[in-house]
Amino acid sequence: VGGGLKLDVAGFSIVGSGYYGDGVGTTFMFGQSCCALDVLGQKRKSWGYIGQATYTPPGSKWTIGGSWGDSRLKTTDNDPPEALNSVVKSNRAADGILIFQWTKALKWVAEYTFATSEAFSGAKTKSNQGTTGFMLFF
Repeated sequence: VGGGLKLDVAGFSIVGSGYYGDGVGTTFMFGQSCCALDVLGQKRKSWGYIGQATYTPPGSKWTIGGSWGDSRLKTTDNDPPEALNSVVKSNRAADGILIFQWTKALKWVAEYTFATSEAFSGAKTKSNQGTTGFMLFF
């Protein structure tokens, strides 16, 4: 189950969405047999959300914004702690976004992402990523 809302007011755009899953895992969803089901085949629950806010000044072709998202996996009563050591408990990311609207159909986008991931064992990873590219709408 998933859903979201968007609000646009005076150059500000706020978007929020979330999901709740039962037996679909997390991150890559159905492709991770380790995460969707426990050792006895009981479905694990997962949930997550993302929120984004952007601002485009009146008459400007520039947009600036940011977002924050989190995706989490729950354990079941059948999960022995040692079986969960490498299973991802949560993935989180914060993004900074800069957009230039070149034409009605072409946007240039630059994005910075700080992401963290945590396993049930307590192991954590962090990453910093930068990307840029064009988006073509037709």
